[in-house]
Amino acid sequence: MPDVEPEGPRTFYAPDPPVIPPYDPPVHWSEVSSEWTAHLDYNRTGFHVSRLDPDNPSGCILGPPSQIPDYHPLLEKYGIQVLGESGFINHLGVPPAMNNNIHGRLAFAWYRNPMIEKNKEIHPVLRKELWPNITYREWNLMQPSLLLASAILDDPVTLNYFHALAVPSAEMETQFHHSDTFVGYCKNMNIPDVLTEAEQMEVFRKMYAVRDWTTWSFGDCEGYYGLTIARIDATGFRTVPASKPDTRQSDIKLNRRMLDVIDWYDSAGPHDQRYMQILHDVHVMADIKPDHQSQINPSSAIYRTILMLAVTMVHEFVHAFSMAYFEKSDFSDEPDEPWVKGNRSNEQGHSFEDYIFGGLPAPLIISIPPMSQDFEWIQLATAPFGLYTTQQWDLWDYNKEPNYDSSGYIDPDDSDSDNATGVRVKDENDPPHKPSQRYFPIPQAWCEFLFSDDSWADQVMKYGLAAIKVPKIEKWKVIRYHSGDTGYWDTGEDRWNGGDEDDDLEFSGPHWE
Repeated sequence: MPDVEPEGPRTFYAPDPPVIPPYDPPVHWSEVSSEWTAHLDYNRTGFHVSRLDPDNPSGCILGPPSQIPDYHPLLEKYGIQVLGESGFINHLGVPPAMNNNIHGRLAFAWYRNPMIEKNKEIHPVLRKELWPNITYREWNLMQPSLLLASAILDDPVTLNYFHALAVPSAEMETQFHHSDTFVGYCKNMNIPDVLTEAEQMEVFRKMYAVRDWTTWSFGDCEGYYGLTIARIDATGFRTVPASKPDTRQSDIKLNRRMLDVIDWYDSAGPHDQRYMQILHDVHVMADIKPDHQSQINPSSAIYRTILMLAVTMVHEFVHAFSMAYFEKSDFSDEPDEPWVKGNRSNEQGHSFEDYIFGGLPAPLIISIPPMSQDFEWIQLATAPFGLYTTQQWDLWDYNKEPNYDSSGYIDPDDSDSDNATGVRVKDENDPPHKPSQRYFPIPQAWCEFLFSDDSWADQVMKYGLAAIKVPKIEKWKVIRYHSGDTGYWDTGEDRWNGGDEDDDLEFSGPHWE
């Protein structure tokens, strides 16, 4: 069934998910899921579920694809094959060619590129002269990501955000907060709904000025998609100021693995199987048998890598911009970045992603011991099983320490965002433990839509950035209950413990519905 376009931004279709059969008394789904298959209806409106017929083992195997201890709740519940058949991993049909002619709504503004010069398509803060060690081939491989990042930065809604972030910190709304996770003053951004043309030009000028205070590179990012690092002066103790005292110059480093994966895809051929090997190895690493696997289309998967590189670019630039304009003394215990209203964490990169997309896209990966960190990051760069998003990006950003930690560190395992490093303000209405989180698989069609002429030349022109909000298809929502601390996703405690001996619901799974 085709996607439909009502009076409003394009929506994305997915069939109804399979209904998990009930058991009385309840059992852990992983123990019985392989007994069931789901068959997609001929009209692609939904699945019907039946017991596996050994003589006719067709259909999609439900549940965790193997007996490794811990899967993402979406993989634990539905399995790889159902997600694949539903359009969350592969394009349903022939993947479209990637458009190299996408532009934001202000890309040709009189102060930006009025003569529509080809060499000015890339936003000034991303241009080649800011990448001192980039090669000609690497620059060409980055073009789709650079164009998407530029289109996002060239939108008036984006300028509204940077306008608020550039307000002198002394003029920002200040709120004193006292809780068991944070004691101090919060600086809150006030993002306007619209700017005058003069204000837009001024924001663009401030973005352009960051060129003097930052550089870009690829390297080892120690488990992050990217890092924005403040420059330290010759004393080794103080940061180098940017726009004014108590601001900071920076250097941006992106995870090398993202560019490696794009290079391997571009080089793929009979004598170069590095890209295909990733898609094979992820199944082998998790001990997923052939009858539980799903074919992963490389032409679909590469869209996800290119998207995540673009998202990382704008994410890290927000940090660089914040450092360049938000005043904070090197020796102050105040948070490094301001808050966006409605966000509990002040991690500016994630706040901006949520502002633009309405959620944080993230890869579905398999994370098991003793898997190397390098292989985990190859998965994060490849996103072999598709992308997902959450109902609220910072819902689980808790600082475990009872007192304020001036570094603002948040344990990555205590966050549903990627290694968040902001300060979380806990509301007095928050429960004493993690609340339930909602997870949504992201249609592959949305990833490809972002690189299409239809998105930027038509939909964004009509509806603004509302046209590119990440779709959250309600019927595919999986609720993850937080309980226990075993495993990365807390879905497979019974397989960790070797049996279902604990009747306490806090520790017996599954912890989703």
